[in-house]
Amino acid sequence: MLASFHASSVARWFSAAELKRYTITAMNALISPRQAKTVKRRALLLLCLLACHPAVLAAPALRVAVGVPVLQTFVQRIGGERVETLILQGSGDPHAFEPSGRQIAALADARLYILAGLPFESAWLPRLQAIHPGLMVMDLRRAVPIRPLDDPGPTRGDADRPADPHVWTDPAGALRLVDAIRDQLTALDPAGQPSYETASRRLRRDLEALEAEITPLLAPQRGRALLVFHPGWGYLADHHGLVQVPLEVGGREPGALQLQRIMALARKERAGALFLQPGHGDRLARQVAGELGIPVVVADPLAADYFGNVRILARALATASVAP
Repeated sequence: MLASFHASSVARWFSAAELKRYTITAMNALISPRQAKTVKRRALLLLCLLACHPAVLAAPALRVAVGVPVLQTFVQRIGGERVETLILQGSGDPHAFEPSGRQIAALADARLYILAGLPFESAWLPRLQAIHPGLMVMDLRRAVPIRPLDDPGPTRGDADRPADPHVWTDPAGALRLVDAIRDQLTALDPAGQPSYETASRRLRRDLEALEAEITPLLAPQRGRALLVFHPGWGYLADHHGLVQVPLEVGGREPGALQLQRIMALARKERAGALFLQPGHGDRLARQVAGELGIPVVVADPLAADYFGNVRILARALATASVAP
């Protein structure tokens, strides 16, 4: 029974002084006077080792699940060593993703799922909650004003289009997400509040620096087309006055007439590059870019390297605008 007794539970229930006192009392009751001196010395040594080794006394990490790697970056930056993040989808097309039995089982110990509203989440989250009813869900879309997903098809009103789930892509808007994640982690782990507060301030400073870096690059592009294969950069486009023009939405490639219309719009809006998200239409994207005479640039809004991918997009747009 003692072997299964977690040291972190002891640390939460008793202070070091109480633990020392209770241990000595118990030893006195169980052993003879001749054994007492040796046993007390060993018990005190064990207590010192426990007190001096943070890894032994540390409470188990708060387990948080996310849909995609970019959200793991945000959660780990804020949570640090107090949080363990599980990723449901590592890579590929979110429209075709189905979590494995192992991935679902891994969520058994998760206390929180941070929801973005990606296609596979809409299909699978209710089933995950049925299997793990104690799983709390935090919807990131409640932290920022939501825009409709850009659609290359026939014009539809905003109310008829699904919400754009890529709420983190604009660094300025992502500041609200940082605050929301910090507050949720603090609610689940109040003892970690000082750590979460310090880490979130650092992340906010990095996001503000990123915004200051890309703003002068994107300012001359206002009104121009941001041609993408998949509509993953809408929040950044809106903030910087760009017009996101996607080739596909919902995992569907455009038909011939629709593709002609999009290419005509890209020419009219002076698109300088076509941005490709891995797992989305590489062949068609390169064919379209070739016909338009523009480069294909890989910039993934779902990738763990959030800062790197935002920089890739901003620098590519700035370079394309001055290309001969």
